[in-house]
Amino acid sequence: MIVFAYGPEPEPEMEQAPGRHQTIWSGPIGILQYEHRLGENVFYIMRGLRADDQGAVGIFSPEGILYRSFQYDGSKKSEFNQYFFPDTSAALKICTPEQLVGTWRVVFANNEYPPLEFVMTDEYIPGGEGTIGTVC
Repeated sequence: MIVFAYGPEPEPEMEQAPGRHQTIWSGPIGILQYEHRLGENVFYIMRGLRADDQGAVGIFSPEGILYRSFQYDGSKKSEFNQYFFPDTSAALKICTPEQLVGTWRVVFANNEYPPLEFVMTDEYIPGGEGTIGTVC
């Protein structure tokens, strides 16, 4: 069983390369850009993992619902990139797009690093209005 606990307020590091989105970091994980719109993928990066780095990360919705979790093992991969699409889910009781709007938290299970936060605004990407619907 993996237990996630909200730790101290995040103190993310900011990094911006010319022509690229700003990336916020906490330890080995980075979230590309702080602010997202509905209908947009959220990209995250794990890099610089040592062979003895192992753990789990939870991504929580603005209502504190565990939306997604993943494990990492530096002995298998020292870095990887992934993304997820914040969407409504009857199984998670995230019924309306409005429940996706607000501040999301990315939390390390062992609180080894401060949590990260990113914001989902109430604006849709162009043409994205029909991509997220009410499900319950």
